[in-house]
Amino acid sequence: MRRAACLPLLAALPLLAGAGTCGIIYDTTQRQLVLDPVAVVDIDSDAGALEVYAFDRNGTVVSYYLYGYDASLEEVGYAVDGDSLDVFMRKDGPAEVIADFYLEVPLATDLALRVADGPVKLTGVGGRVSGSVDAGDVEGIGLTAPDLDLEVASGAVTLEFTASPASVRVDADAGDIRLTVPAGPYRCDLAAAEQPVLKDITCDDAAAGELALAAPAGAIHIEGTAP
Repeated sequence: MRRAACLPLLAALPLLAGAGTCGIIYDTTQRQLVLDPVAVVDIDSDAGALEVYAFDRNGTVVSYYLYGYDASLEEVGYAVDGDSLDVFMRKDGPAEVIADFYLEVPLATDLALRVADGPVKLTGVGGRVSGSVDAGDVEGIGLTAPDLDLEVASGAVTLEFTASPASVRVDADAGDIRLTVPAGPYRCDLAAAEQPVLKDITCDDAAAGELALAAPAGAIHIEGTAP
């Protein structure tokens, strides 16, 4: 059963002129606690930053700062569908409207994301991560995710894993990739504009973990850390 909740908005300051910018300006912050059990959070954002912080806790916090023109806002909010939580900000027009999302999720929550324009920061995430970022840097801190699969069209990718991942697959079309993982052997599939730099890891076709990284216009740097 899908239960939608488009969060209430505060609107102010009508404009006087300008193609695509007449009407209401949004400048508001919203915060909501979702108590439904959630296994996966699906984020779909047309504009704005995304930050996800994973805690050892129950419940999910959805908060955002929304600003821009009502003329271009199609919808913003969240919807619970079974064990999935959909979080979204969709545009429908050329005028600027942006929602910067901040989410707090339980540690093992899976993330599926599509971010069109904005940086992404993931902290402590322990569930699987997949999706795409059209424009914006991606940063991961203290990750324990077993699998991560991301496509980044324009932006640098910097990921720090504190537990050995089973699979890390990153395509960064126009940026560098910097990866920190526990030291040891990994199956490597690396493609970059220059020779990848490896420190304290080894590439072994028989290893359990996989690192498949592509930075056709950038560099790849992988560093292993002691357990």
